Amino acid sequence: MKAKAETSWSVYIVECGDGSLYCGVATDVERRIRDHAGPRGARYVKAHGGVAGLRWTLRVGSRSSALRVELWIKKQTRGAKQAVIREEMPVPAALLQPQPDIESADRSLEVAPDRGEP
Repeated sequence: MKAKAETSWSVYIVECGDGSLYCGVATDVERRIRDHAGPRGARYVKAHGGVAGLRWTLRVGSRSSALRVELWIKKQTRGAKQAVIREEMPVPAALLQPQPDIESADRSLEVAPDRGEP
């Protein structure tokens, strides 16, 4: 079996044409911004006037870290998102830490087979 190549993930915030902010994740932010202009773009971005500009990016490494940061940003108010963009509000470091592998954690919980002994 081939070893999986490590892919670096990033989180980004774009400003839409109507001034709203959209947060997403990608392995290639520049390509993803171009995608937003075509059929592969997010519906939200299309419905809000397309991408007016890239406002913020953060390379986080793993996809799981990128998704955790994206969710955290999406839960923030507009003012807090603007503070992140201005780098006045840092992303919590705990979101950037690697998480334990769920599959290996599941295997460690397996019960030994019953050998029929009383």
